[in-house]
Amino acid sequence: VDGAQIYVGAYDRRLYALDASNGNIVWSTQLNDWPQGGAVKIRGLVYAACRSGTLYALHAADGLVAWSRDLGGELRHGPAVGANGVGVIGVHPTKLMGVEMAAGHIAWEVAVAGAVFGQPALADRMLFVATRDGEVSAWR
Repeated sequence: VDGAQIYVGAYDRRLYALDASNGNIVWSTQLNDWPQGGAVKIRGLVYAACRSGTLYALHAADGLVAWSRDLGGELRHGPAVGANGVGVIGVHPTKLMGVEMAAGHIAWEVAVAGAVFGQPALADRMLFVATRDGEVSAWR
């Protein structure tokens, strides 16, 4: 939710923007697979992750694709985006990636002990990630 619009992924492999005041569909965009987790809006772009491994950036005004990037593995949640504009997302089975959200470039990647099924958390200049095997990691 960004105040004016609500972004919803659906099993028909579309991302919808709904008018927050009346629920009407403003736009919908076909993606290559089911959207996973919540969409994130930053500076006029809406970011959505698909189960197939594709991360999308869509223009919030009309839903047109600004860029898309195959991250090379299954995605099970949306990105957590820091103040520096880097989105952090788990790529199944055991990878964590940082993506420069403005252009979709890979900033970094690191191996983790197990699958990341939930969205990473960012707080106090720290990144927290929980993996399926019960490990919690923190990076500064």
